[in-house]
Amino acid sequence: MVPLFLLILLIYFLFLSFFIYVLICGNNKFHRDGFIGKVYYLMMVKLPAKLNSCATKFIPKKYANNTNATSCMGKGGPCRYFIAIFYMCIYAFFVGVYVYYIHPQVPRLYPNHVQLHRILTFLVLPWPWIIFIAFQFMDPGEITPTNVLSYMKEYPYDNAIHPEGRVCRTLHIPIVARSRYCQYTNRRVAYVHFNSKSVFFFF
Repeated sequence: MVPLFLLILLIYFLFLSFFIYVLICGNNKFHRDGFIGKVYYLMMVKLPAKLNSCATKFIPKKYANNTNATSCMGKGGPCRYFIAIFYMCIYAFFVGVYVYYIHPQVPRLYPNHVQLHRILTFLVLPWPWIIFIAFQFMDPGEITPTNVLSYMKEYPYDNAIHPEGRVCRTLHIPIVARSRYCQYTNRRVAYVHFNSKSVFFFF
């Protein structure tokens, strides 16, 4: 009989593989009118629209005419933290599975290094949560009208990939070379990945 943990893991990987395949290939000509195309349409069009319509019934009225809240997962939408929360829920589930099913088997799996693996368990499992919390306090390098000139000196234009003279249509400030506008936070940031690339490596 297949252990419950392996069965759950197998189902998870099958679902994940199917989900990724639908996202990548669901809208091409080969699948568009078939089952995969219908699943893609359900996931990417109908389900988000339904979620958005349901969410707007529960959000405060002050968001009713707010263009930032036109999308449920947009920068002002009620579900803008959905991906982060969804990830943490999945990780918490697998931590629970590990602690309940795998951790009790450590003495049998590693009889010569039981204490080492028990210590590593409680060091490794909280690590993604620690890094995730650290992300929330990192300086994203927000560019504002008051500091835009200093960033322009720090990141000179090359007039090739980053031409000089462009203005941000939303914030109405000069576009600093290599900067990007984040639609979820309504900010222009100077650093790649919100200056979290080095921390994300440990994540």
